[in-house]
Amino acid sequence: MSFTSTSILPDDASYNKLINLIDLLGYTKQRNEFKTEGLLASYFWYQHKNYRSYVGVELYIYRENGVISVDTRTRAGEVIGILNIKIKLLNI
Repeated sequence: MSFTSTSILPDDASYNKLINLIDLLGYTKQRNEFKTEGLLASYFWYQHKNYRSYVGVELYIYRENGVISVDTRTRAGEVIGILNIKIKLLNI
């Protein structure tokens, strides 16, 4: 079981500003093992201190037909720290 969310960014959204925000939130860039059409980058967030996360958050950035979207996925066991980090990202 997992929890997912998708955010479609406005037309005037800047990819570079998105990457800066993701870095500020503490995500770590991951290497893309497989070619996925439209996938620009993937990230992972994990913080075991203070029980903020014990499963982490996967984050994927896609561009399709010029539209940038951000998908997040959390495996079963989502806790309040993960909800907070996802809410911050969704409020871009």
